[in-house]
Amino acid sequence: MCGIAGVWRKDRKIDKPSMRRMLRTIAHRGPDGEGVYVDRRANLILGHRRLSILDTSDAGLQPMEYMNRYWIVFNGEVYNFLELKKELENLGYKFRTRTDTEIVMAAFDKWGEKCLEKFNGMWALAIWDKKKESIFLARDRFGIKPLAFVFKPGKLLAFASELCVFDELPTFKKKIDEKMLAMAIKKPFSLEGVGLSIYKDIYKIPPGHYAKIDASLQGEVKRWWSTLQHLVEVPRNYNRQVEKFRRLFEDACRLRLRSDVPVASAVSGGIDSMCVYSFVKRAAKAAKKDGRLPKEWNKAYVAVFENTGLDESDFARAGVDYIGGKARYIKCRLASLLKNIEKSTLHSGIVSVSPQIASVIYEFMAQDRIKVSMDGHGVDEMLFGYQNLVGDYYLFAWEGENKKLARQLWKIYLGMNTIEERERIKRDYPGPDTAKWRHKMHALAKVLREKYQSENNSVADLLKLKSPESLNIVSPYFQTEDLSGLNKIEKQIYINFHQTTLPSILRNFDQASMLHGVEVRMPFLDWRLVCFVFSLPLSSRVGGGYTKRILRDAAKGVIAEKVRRRKIKIGLNAPMQEWFGGEMKEWVLREVNSEKFLKSELWDGKKIRGWVREKIRTNSWSLLEAGHFWRVLNAHLLLSRG
Repeated sequence: MCGIAGVWRKDRKIDKPSMRRMLRTIAHRGPDGEGVYVDRRANLILGHRRLSILDTSDAGLQPMEYMNRYWIVFNGEVYNFLELKKELENLGYKFRTRTDTEIVMAAFDKWGEKCLEKFNGMWALAIWDKKKESIFLARDRFGIKPLAFVFKPGKLLAFASELCVFDELPTFKKKIDEKMLAMAIKKPFSLEGVGLSIYKDIYKIPPGHYAKIDASLQGEVKRWWSTLQHLVEVPRNYNRQVEKFRRLFEDACRLRLRSDVPVASAVSGGIDSMCVYSFVKRAAKAAKKDGRLPKEWNKAYVAVFENTGLDESDFARAGVDYIGGKARYIKCRLASLLKNIEKSTLHSGIVSVSPQIASVIYEFMAQDRIKVSMDGHGVDEMLFGYQNLVGDYYLFAWEGENKKLARQLWKIYLGMNTIEERERIKRDYPGPDTAKWRHKMHALAKVLREKYQSENNSVADLLKLKSPESLNIVSPYFQTEDLSGLNKIEKQIYINFHQTTLPSILRNFDQASMLHGVEVRMPFLDWRLVCFVFSLPLSSRVGGGYTKRILRDAAKGVIAEKVRRRKIKIGLNAPMQEWFGGEMKEWVLREVNSEKFLKSELWDGKKIRGWVREKIRTNSWSLLEAGHFWRVLNAHLLLSRG
């Protein structure tokens, strides 16, 4: 785990000082060392910042050479490296380290780009082949680890773990593309999964894609992974489906416990992270046989938001106590966050994430010398964990005149909301068993979509932009999949997981964790489990009164019932609406009163300022409004400070 960078160019000489300046911008990703490799003949340079997790000796240093032919810089983990090592040794390959990095190069030598299909893990990597004078860039199936690049055919290839690296790329000027920034404000999940950024000429290898660049600095990006092409047969019997899910998940946890340094878990009061934390305890027994189980692996870190509606610490405590675990409860104070808000936004180039919240958890882990966190990402996107997904499924059932399913989904949808929100919805939008149901359906459809589409939000309405559809943004490196065999809801879930919501969330958590040199491992994103889930009927994913149906049933007896049966969806969010009306309001007012904010060509500054003043005066922020305004505010910071 680390930060990587590389430059290959024909237009001018490369030099080590420039690479070292580039690496300094991502020193936080790899606090355990720095390495540089130069191929003078090809005019190529590779750089690496090390976070040592597997084989912490100097044998694991990168850039790493293999067979006097390949050089690699590798960010990530291939969890099944022990099994691959045995397979490759039987084929005659030899190894000198205890790392997975060597295994990756041997696998590439044996199978070429097909080696990616053998890896179970997360990665962003670059392999330089001295013999062929070619470079291979690749990203994992779901985009867990980042890989950005600048490519000018015949002249320049530069790549890096983070966008800030390109600030130090000689002859390159990092400039914001206002068209992309506009899209990021209005549709914050629209760029990451297709390989776009808010900067001109900076792209990303999309999830499940690789690039091959030849000696003339010509090349292409290709898709190498499609979950739809790897679906599996699932048992018809639901109970057997649950058993299979449980076995796959426990094995995913076992593989991700392979580490030579301490492991912990970031835990909320929700079922996803609690399942990871609890199943890790079960998986540790099997992992011990592998010989790579760390001495410490059972501590939880919990964010606490005292006296706010977003505090889940009671549920987290119940879950930790149920398995006899230990936890550190972290009180999140705005004072410790505010000073880093601007720095975080400028560094990451992200406009959608709440300030520093997730990062605080990993900061405390780093203080305790924890380098690996086992987290619960990926469940919401494939098992209907968000209100809008259930709401749209409800509308789909109603439109198909499946009243029985619509009734079930309506109850599930209501249960995901707070009591206050639930009563408002029931009052304004009657459910399927009321006389007013059909009459109110079109209004319900409208409110559900308005609730989750930012272009219909009151803040976004103040923007001077055209609708995102008319912006006609096309990704030059993303290769689409054929989704014609999916119905409307199946397609929405698939895109949500592979292209929109999840890739953006993974980007945010990579930034938050690696800012403090902590690697996040995600058992739910084991490709075997993902393929199994997407092969299941929708009724196994949401039903029986709950979202995440199969996960809840697989977790019975493993986690606390208080958590397993919990329906309300909160997620790891900052109480922005309370902060904007309290400790943060002076800073917010100062920014919206600034000349650059008021004269922006992207939004109506005076209108937004008036709206913000009224919200602060009446202290009437909703969480949704605060979240949308935060994106505008972040965009302002990037434009005015960048």
